[in-house]
Amino acid sequence: MDLIAEIWLCLALAALLGGVIGWLLRGARCSRELQDLKARWQNRLGLLRTDLDDARHKLAEAHTEQSEQEAAVDSLRLEIEQREARAVNLQSTIEGYENDIEKKNSQTLELSSALDANQLECEKLKAGARELEQDIESLRSELEAARGAGEAGRADLDTARAETEAARAEAESGRASLETARAETEAARAELEAALAQCRSALEDCQRARDEKPVAAVMSAPVSREATSRELEERDARIAELERQLAATDRLGAEPDPLQRIHGVGPVLEKMLHSIGVFTFRQIAAWDEADIAWAAAKLDAFPDRIERDEWVAQAARFQHESRDRASDDRG
Repeated sequence: MDLIAEIWLCLALAALLGGVIGWLLRGARCSRELQDLKARWQNRLGLLRTDLDDARHKLAEAHTEQSEQEAAVDSLRLEIEQREARAVNLQSTIEGYENDIEKKNSQTLELSSALDANQLECEKLKAGARELEQDIESLRSELEAARGAGEAGRADLDTARAETEAARAEAESGRASLETARAETEAARAELEAALAQCRSALEDCQRARDEKPVAAVMSAPVSREATSRELEERDARIAELERQLAATDRLGAEPDPLQRIHGVGPVLEKMLHSIGVFTFRQIAAWDEADIAWAAAKLDAFPDRIERDEWVAQAARFQHESRDRASDDRG
């Protein structure tokens, strides 16, 4: 029994010793494996740390890029807001321009209609101008005919002008003193009456000679009869002019009326009216068509100007006003 117990004890010790040896051998192997495993994990950990550093660096770069992108987005947002504000301003400006364009279009339509009306008026004016040119041409032809007809009576006209200038000189010199002017006026009237008597006697002689001249002689010499008729007409005109000058001498001693009050009469025309013996509103108010034609010929103006400006009506009105004012002064 003791032997068996010893055997079992030896076997137990041997098993225990084998277990310890096996455990020791297994522990050494595990230590090596653990070191290998540790080395492998350290390598992996180094790689992971490297990757982590790279990731951190990339993350920092991403943060920096994100910040830059956010700043760019902010600037773009600000620029967009500015552009939107400018777009609103431009929209309002465009609307104002559109309103202006509509106004301009309406004004253009009005101007176009006015232009059409002006063109029609221009056409009418052109037609009137052509008619006036025709009238002027006819007046020129009549003036040329009158000039041709008046060549024969220039000598008598020059004589009458000389007498008129003498009377005008006497009247001008007589304005300084009323009594002297009246005396010179009477002298001028006597001279004019003598000249008028001479002209009338000459006219009566011509008429008597024409009445006494045989009809056959007149028919055989038509040019002589025309010359005689022309001479008689010229003498009649001269007599009428002398009568006007004689009537004008009634006013030479007094102050003349301010003829420039008449519309269309300036300083030059007033002097010309004085030169032909017209000094008062009463004289102009008494004009008839023949007197108007005579005055127009003397003033180198068309008769329609005197009629258009209504000199006769204006002179009558001013004469009436002067008469009323004089009556008020006497009252």
